[in-house]
Amino acid sequence: MIDIVILSYAKTPELKKITEDCIDSLISSEPLGTFNIIILESHKNIYYSGVKTVHPDMPFNYNAYCNFGAKLGKSEHICFCNNDLIFSKGWASELLKFGLPSMSPKCPNNHLQSDFTHLHLGTETSRHISGWCIFLKRSLWDSICGFDEDFEFWCADDSYREQLKYHNINHYLVATSLVTHLGSQTINTMPVDLVNHYTKEQARKYNKKFNKNLFGLNGN
Repeated sequence: MIDIVILSYAKTPELKKITEDCIDSLISSEPLGTFNIIILESHKNIYYSGVKTVHPDMPFNYNAYCNFGAKLGKSEHICFCNNDLIFSKGWASELLKFGLPSMSPKCPNNHLQSDFTHLHLGTETSRHISGWCIFLKRSLWDSICGFDEDFEFWCADDSYREQLKYHNINHYLVATSLVTHLGSQTINTMPVDLVNHYTKEQARKYNKKFNKNLFGLNGN
């Protein structure tokens, strides 16, 4: 079994439908019993049938939510996902064929991954690391002490890249595993100041912590 941790904020019927479509495509993608599905739903009054719905009692923080969700399962493999995904048939089976510690599927709509046809080693975010769907062994998640909770939304995947580099662990993009990322749907409904907090402020924090120049934003 694979623990699937999906983050959702279904504050509108349209956003709830996106999560429901994600769940439906996931359940139908592999044989029954393949997944232990955990939905971390930020809207307190929303539940989903046939899966475990949990309402974290903490402010939203992407990496902290992922860590919280991981602790709710015990499977050998964990997959951390956005809610705006459509899973293709056999996507998880393709990843399991390789048995690697850290992997991501390919998005057919992502031009940064369009040239990939098989297995590709790398840690470039959005190209090798699909931050919206990271599939790893629980033993790896344990060994890095979970994801870096300094980053609440943007740079959550960049900080994972830094953890992999620090521990000398490889990551792979598996092009035969297909998951379609529809794009950031929830953040488009947030007020500007909150969007800036979850985006530009996180990039500045990342740049300061790792002495980088991501997006040309000053880390001070």
